Amino acid sequence: MEVWRAPDARGKQGMSHAMTTDRVSALVFLAFSIAYGVLATEIPVPPFMSSEPFTPRTMPYALSALGIALALAMLATSGPPRRARTEARAAEDLGADAEAAPPPEKPKAPEMRWGKVLILAAVMCLYGLTLKPLGFIVSTSLFLIAGYLVLGERRVWILLAASIPIVVAFWALLTQLLGIYLDPGALFSWLGGR
Repeated sequence: MEVWRAPDARGKQGMSHAMTTDRVSALVFLAFSIAYGVLATEIPVPPFMSSEPFTPRTMPYALSALGIALALAMLATSGPPRRARTEARAAEDLGADAEAAPPPEKPKAPEMRWGKVLILAAVMCLYGLTLKPLGFIVSTSLFLIAGYLVLGERRVWILLAASIPIVVAFWALLTQLLGIYLDPGALFSWLGGR
């Protein structure tokens, strides 16, 4: 999105390259990423982990660096759209006496479906409430299935294939590879689990 100037004394209308919403967004994201990286230096690292390659600071540093790189890429590519540049050059080529081309119309934003947003928020709250009684695998699978249903997916095989294998793989990554304890839930204990 670009910012348009009012016509000048000669009736010429052009683009202001000062600050577009893309550039403002990129600068805000850059400031956030830098602040996140600075705050990550305050995360305490236990003495026994100081020589480890992966510490509590590793992921925040990586996310901060990734955010800075993305913000800089956004800044580098946030010029006026090609169509607007072409129209502005064509208006300049016509001369000072010719009528300048009107600014291109802004694309209309899609309508926000607040009902779906509120239902998804309710499903997230319900997920938080069911995590302890049902356990990670069951409650997360149900959460993903409910989310897909809210978003419009109705084919049962896709609902199951897009939720259960992902949840089991994520559970295996967290518990088996990273050694993070995930509570199996009261349902597991009630069914005779350890």
